[in-house]
Order: sequence, then structure tokens, then C-alpha cells
Amino acid sequence: MWRGARTGERQWLTEIGERRNDSLLDIEFIDWNPGNRSRFYSDNFKTIYQYAEYKYLLHQEDWSYSSRLKYLLLCGSPVIYANFYGWQEYWYHLLKHDFNIIEFKAKGSELSFYNLTREIAKNDRKAKYIGSNGRALVQKYLNDQAIQQYSHMM
Repeated sequence: MWRGARTGERQWLTEIGERRNDSLLDIEFIDWNPGNRSRFYSDNFKTIYQYAEYKYLLHQEDWSYSSRLKYLLLCGSPVIYANFYGWQEYWYHLLKHDFNIIEFKAKGSELSFYNLTREIAKNDRKAKYIGSNGRALVQKYLNDQAIQQYSHMM
């Protein structure tokens, strides 16, 4: 599941989602126009609570930094992390592929992305393990007390 702005080089990814021939993927650009259901939100807008209902999540940074990753990890679903531009937060060194995050590095490779999503879909136990570890990371290291301690040490 992914929603994001129509910026940078994300077109290849959204083309995968827009074909709608893959039940694992719900990938769309955000339509910033007011929707039929609300004058404040577009029809394809999702709240973090709605993100938490998805089995797999995707975080793709682009030309600008996005702080969404920590919130996605809290959902408890495995997060596929596509960071092609090297944006970092102070805690990113704690991210470990196949432990608390699934890294995707093959930018623009639809086949690699397809294979990655199929691999994780075949092993529900592993997916739950990664999702659970991602949530635990945020709860342990990014809670208010931990952030205050880190700030105090700086």
C-alpha cells in the first residue's frame, strides 16, 4: 500500500499499481483535489489507521524527505523501504533488512519489485516477524522518553 505525491522518479512504481492486476498492491499518486466524500480530502487519501489495515506497506522517499517511515513501522505490517536518495534520520542505522524492514534497492525494476512482493507473500510467518520487529523498534527507540534521552545526550 502506498500513497504519495507526483514528484521525482516514482512513475515506474505507480504504473505497477495503476494496472490493478495485482491484488497485493494498492499504489497510487495522491489526487490533491477535494473528493466526493470530503471537501478536505481526496477520494484516494488514506489515514494512518487505514494504512494499518494493509498487510504490506511501502515507503518510497524521493526528492524530499518524508517522515512517514516511523509511522508505517508502527502499523505492524512489513514495510518495503525504497530509499534511493539517501535520506536519513538519526535512527535509520537500526533498520535491518529481513529483520525489521524489507529493503528494495533495484530502482525502476518492475520485475525485482514483483519478485520481492511475491517472496514476502509466500512466507506469512516471516512477514509478521518483520512487521512485529519494525513496530518494536519504534516503540523502544522512538518513544518520547527515548527521544528526550537522545536529545539530552546531544
